[in-house]
Amino acid sequence: MTSLRLSKVFVFAGAVCMGAGSAQAAELALDEISFFAPANVATFNVEGTASEVSGSAEFDNGLVAINAVVPISSLDTGIALRNTNMREKIFTAEDGTLPDIEFSASEFVCEIEAVESCEVTGTMSFQGKTRPLTVSIDLEPADEGTLIKASAVILLSDYETEPPSLFGVSIQNEVTLDISVKALAD
Repeated sequence: MTSLRLSKVFVFAGAVCMGAGSAQAAELALDEISFFAPANVATFNVEGTASEVSGSAEFDNGLVAINAVVPISSLDTGIALRNTNMREKIFTAEDGTLPDIEFSASEFVCEIEAVESCEVTGTMSFQGKTRPLTVSIDLEPADEGTLIKASAVILLSDYETEPPSLFGVSIQNEVTLDISVKALAD
């Protein structure tokens, strides 16, 4: 069974994370976003970047909530025709709209430098369809704040999405998305 793999890396400003006992909000700002979709023929693997992200995070003795949104219109493979096909075949909703990808989770606590990863269950919206998604999150101190690494696996079939194919070459269900953002205190 193939899957859509989603990996996120968030970088947050240290002052935001240190609010002992009082929740502090942070706004997400773009650092880097990249994605990779393997094909059944390696020469036709799809990779690219996104130029936008928005969202927020909340800290209270650790990360306690997150919402990240990636506009589909900001995804770029470097080939205009491939971008058009990708948006039409993978990201367009049944009603013809192009909804953003969004992940949200709350009511959890991930501590900085925890021995084990936090398993966080939230929701992923893809093609305007929202499904539960569990991600593994690790927090580490970094020079500019706290590094948050999260990864999850979702199936395109969970969103009733057929991987596109043309002339025997098809994109597999598995897509890896790496996101790096900074949280800026509100």
